[in-house]
Amino acid sequence: MSELNLSYKQFCIFNAGLKNPFNEWSDELIEQGFSIRKESLSIMTISNVGLLDVYIMNEDKIIEGASRIVEFEFKVKRHGVEIATVTDSLPVKVEKGVYKVRVQLCSEEEGKDICYISFLEKEKGERFPKYLKYDAEIKRRADFILDSKAAN
Repeated sequence: MSELNLSYKQFCIFNAGLKNPFNEWSDELIEQGFSIRKESLSIMTISNVGLLDVYIMNEDKIIEGASRIVEFEFKVKRHGVEIATVTDSLPVKVEKGVYKVRVQLCSEEEGKDICYISFLEKEKGERFPKYLKYDAEIKRRADFILDSKAAN
């Protein structure tokens, strides 16, 4: 487990070394709960500020108490990934390849959110992104917006 300081209601998963890893947010992107571009996933958290406890899971397991679960396709380049908030960053060693990244968000008391992140084998024919569990903050959409821009 690693602890990151949470601000601006987001964290980001991106290829290590990416310049400007955070993504822009529009009203529609906020409603869908993430902002995505080729090498970067910005994900909306449950809390605005506080701490984010990040657990990297090596297993294909659904967390029963998760409030929100979403999966993405993500191509890891040669240098692994980073998981970051605006103020903190966590390097994660992940082998080069194409993964199904599952993000499971849980709300905790005492100013903490908990996030479980898995880099799983992508199954043939799977389509992403997809929600496995929505919470009240996320608006269900027929089509996701997948062409965000880097934040300034």
